Amino acid sequence: MQKQKQIFSLFVILGLFLGFLASAWPLPVYAGGPPAIIYVDATATGANSGLSWEDALTDLQAAITMALSGVEIWVAEGTYTPGATRGSTFQLKNGVEMYGGFPGGGGDGSFEARDPWAHPTTLSGEIGNQSSPTDNCYHVVTGSGTDGTTILDGFVVTGGYADDAPSYESGGGMYNYGGSPLVQNVVFRGNYAGNYGGGMENVAASSPRLVNVKFEGNLADAYDGGGLDNFNSSPILINVLFSGNYAQR
Repeated sequence: MQKQKQIFSLFVILGLFLGFLASAWPLPVYAGGPPAIIYVDATATGANSGLSWEDALTDLQAAITMALSGVEIWVAEGTYTPGATRGSTFQLKNGVEMYGGFPGGGGDGSFEARDPWAHPTTLSGEIGNQSSPTDNCYHVVTGSGTDGTTILDGFVVTGGYADDAPSYESGGGMYNYGGSPLVQNVVFRGNYAGNYGGGMENVAASSPRLVNVKFEGNLADAYDGGGLDNFNSSPILINVLFSGNYAQR
């Protein structure tokens, strides 16, 4: 009898726990997994399912969390932040392709409606006091552990503030540790690192492919690589512009 009571109690506790998870989980659940395209628009007012531009998710981080390999994330113009704490970051995933530059509402709904320069889609580390960067996210984007199936295309990356030694002192805009994503049509602007790589830091045999990328006005305060710094890494650069970046040495 005692054993039956214990089993019953365990089922009750398990049921309560699963109920809590169901109520706390913020993302929609799809039969058979997420769709091939997840739509994100900060101004959307629909069902917040990500299934269409009308019902687009308003939170890019939610879309990344939900996405599996083979999924594309289409993001409309606007500003998106990775979370509420300094350690929050947009962690890229293998096999997931992120495309910014769509007009609000998606335009005509096609991929051809996308123009990253006309419809800036900003990934920002600015999560706190607007007048001070010292409470911004350490890394706006992280590509650690990714490969060439990972794509970041059509974004402005700004407001990263990597100032916390020794773990978060490099790569304010983007940090790659053993990561080799494809980064194209991206502007890294106004990011900061206390040590290396204000715009981007590549370490541990990272070899990201950078195509049509701009590094503008980024700062490495103590050492090298105001725009881009590499340590035991070999990125591939195609049509990459460096302008107004600064490093201490």
